[in-house]
Amino acid sequence: MFGIHSLAAAPFTVSNYNDLYVTGAQHSVGFLTSNRNTLADWQTASSQDTNSIFVLPLYQSATDLHLNMGLTNTQLEQGGIVVAGITTDSDGNARRGPAGSVNGGGTIHLILVPMSLTAFLPSR
Repeated sequence: MFGIHSLAAAPFTVSNYNDLYVTGAQHSVGFLTSNRNTLADWQTASSQDTNSIFVLPLYQSATDLHLNMGLTNTQLEQGGIVVAGITTDSDGNARRGPAGSVNGGGTIHLILVPMSLTAFLPSR
């Protein structure tokens, strides 16, 4: 499993401010012509994701994939950037935090490549 995957050698115009967290023996942060096992490996190979992070997200529950604000890493909660005119996340909730959450608000949504959530670690 990959945090981000591309078969094209130069697939992205811009990829930044993402949480590319993966875990497990058979997991790599990314694939770009070959496995990129760490965030630094991915950043070097892709010349992208300078401000991206590798942080375990803690969700509200198994059915509510909003970040558990206050329990998650502050870098994940507030590591995004303010975009003028964007005041809500992808499911209509007000963006939280002065800078906004990484990946577009309080919900983790992967937009660049088709992926599905196969496992997660709920907050305790």
